[in-house]
Amino acid sequence: MIATILAGIILIIMGLAKFGTLIKFIPLPLITGFTSGIAIIIFITQVKDLLGLKIETLPSEFLEKIPVYIENISTFNPQTVIVSVITLAIIIFFPFITKKVPGIFVALIAGTLISQFFGMNVETISSKFGAIPNSIPSPAFPEITYAKVYALIGPAFTIALLAAIESLLSAVVAMV
Repeated sequence: MIATILAGIILIIMGLAKFGTLIKFIPLPLITGFTSGIAIIIFITQVKDLLGLKIETLPSEFLEKIPVYIENISTFNPQTVIVSVITLAIIIFFPFITKKVPGIFVALIAGTLISQFFGMNVETISSKFGAIPNSIPSPAFPEITYAKVYALIGPAFTIALLAAIESLLSAVVAMV
């Protein structure tokens, strides 16, 4: 939490200093490559849930995930794959029907209704993480000491820079 607070402060300072204008010096192929790389990383982390694979511990490194997926492909859940394919089809093709309602919203509702109506055995937020609390937790602020700030300033800069770069690059890609 302290690193996140520090990263937020760093982002505010970067914004006030107008560091975002430096994005104009980054070439478009680099922007597209960086954003595509992040998309691939997000995709590879979602394969387990897309196929309903039964994997207890998934490695955090990109290349180490692939052999684990291959080793556990026999544990896929056909019902999860069905819901995944239908949901993806809605996301891809619904904009051809109308753009007034986001396809992702329709896919979320359809996937939920399909899995509930047909009693499909798919993992849900509730089955994975437990019940969602129906009250706001009381705020708890961490104890901030000089030693903790000193230890977390490096990770805070990393978080701030990644957040700034990704948000700026996403904005540039969206404008192109």
